[in-house]
Amino acid sequence: MYIVRYHEEYNTMFIRKNEEWKKTHSEGLPHLTPHKFRHTFASLLTSNGADVKTVADLLGHTKLDTTNIYLHSYDDLRRQAVDKIQLDN
Repeated sequence: MYIVRYHEEYNTMFIRKNEEWKKTHSEGLPHLTPHKFRHTFASLLTSNGADVKTVADLLGHTKLDTTNIYLHSYDDLRRQAVDKIQLDN
């Protein structure tokens, strides 16, 4: 319940602040939403080694499948990391 209330308050606050910002600074900037910041937050956590369960808890997700959506953008980085492993014969 707390997490849902927190997200509602955060979204309301963000929308208000975003509208204030757009009035004075938005020329040429893309439209921002709370979801875009949540996506960036989750992507940065996973790219810096946070496990999926922790990210899911922080985002209030009850299913890991929902959180896995955020992981797609780091598939190339994962492949590059695995490619760095050198096996000696």
